[in-house]
Amino acid sequence: MTDIFISYSRKDKPWVKILATTLVAEGYDVWWDPEILPGQDYEIIIKEALAETKCVLTVWSKDSINSTWVKAESNKGLARNIYVPVLYHNVEPPMQFEHIQAANLMNWKGSTGDTRYQQLLSALDFHTSPSSEPMQLTSMKMIPWRWIVSGLVAIGLLITAYVVIKAFQDKGTLSHLVDSKPKSLAVKNQSQIGEYIDHGDGTVTDTKTHLMWKKCSEGLSGVGCNKGKIASIQWNVVIKQERAVGLGGYSDWRLPTVKELRSLIYCSNGVSQKDSWKDGGCSAKSNNFNRPTINQNIFPNTGNASYWSSLSHPSQNDYARIVYFDTGHYYELPKSGATSYVRLVRSDQ
Repeated sequence: MTDIFISYSRKDKPWVKILATTLVAEGYDVWWDPEILPGQDYEIIIKEALAETKCVLTVWSKDSINSTWVKAESNKGLARNIYVPVLYHNVEPPMQFEHIQAANLMNWKGSTGDTRYQQLLSALDFHTSPSSEPMQLTSMKMIPWRWIVSGLVAIGLLITAYVVIKAFQDKGTLSHLVDSKPKSLAVKNQSQIGEYIDHGDGTVTDTKTHLMWKKCSEGLSGVGCNKGKIASIQWNVVIKQERAVGLGGYSDWRLPTVKELRSLIYCSNGVSQKDSWKDGGCSAKSNNFNRPTINQNIFPNTGNASYWSSLSHPSQNDYARIVYFDTGHYYELPKSGATSYVRLVRSDQ
């Protein structure tokens, strides 16, 4: 399932590309410019994509308001309560969509600091966050009774198997066959602080995002990340070296996306992660907060400056996005010449 399906007129593609690329840089999975292979039915592909998306983002322009396809796609989103409209031009959406407030992105040129863009992100987060998934209700009349009976029998067998295995496990008979802890948690020195599990081997798992992080910034090591010297590296250099790291027995370490880095932001003055992403970062509430803006009990000796993400600027490919842990927001730096700190991540699923 994709996060966002963008409905638009092909005549608006250059501007939509900037929007789509920017949203991808935020960490969203965006469906917007499909490659339809020879022999494939375009209508079927569109219907499947619409059925599997969490949000339909419609770009209204002087061209799209007259597009039959855009209207049809938007109606699908409206019917599922996942329709989010955006104004590219100063136009009135078709009558059936007038009652939904549209995000005004007229004259928007890709600035992620634009308040209007931040408001759009809030709307998208509402639809794409895990808790926003609509509950699918199925009538009991539609379920064959033999399926229900089979399901109850299967549940009974599973409970019986669990009781038997538990009994043998308590006696030590099957302890070598049943490992109740996942690999990432099977470390003697692990500890948990809030949502974070420190595995005691230089890795930390965020139980909320299911990401595993290197506890120390690149260049540092040790329990308190107090050995060595924190490394400030060019993006073009670190992007070539990132997968060579074998910490914790894993070789799939990588640079995080902006959205992943953003999940580490912590404002000690009570500003939420969502609010910290606006202009001013953690100072959105008051300027009295601890720097760097991260849980320093979990990530000690974090650099009070910028950290590289894996993502390029949507319209300037020689720039990459960074997250600034001094205040908790982000901007861009040139990939070659400028340097930033690095914290690697992997998906722990």
